[in-house]
Amino acid sequence: VSGPTVTLAWTQPASGPVASRQRILVGSAAGQSDLAALDVPGPSTTLVTLAPPGQYYVRVVGINDCGTSGPSNEVVLTVP
Repeated sequence: VSGPTVTLAWTQPASGPVASRQRILVGSAAGQSDLAALDVPGPSTTLVTLAPPGQYYVRVVGINDCGTSGPSNEVVLTVP
């Protein structure tokens, strides 16, 4: 986090099919995705975006022709 700019980076799973895109789920509380669902095209593993001040609960899911993966571990992100 640098001011309102947030950079998220993650890695693809070590085994199994590679996701054709990822979706970042952003919630106002643990386990929620009530604030945003941001699609990241292709196998990219980075997202840079602006966010207003607050505390966010963030998870990543992979999406391919087989469907959507389970969510990643959740991280808590604070934007001052």
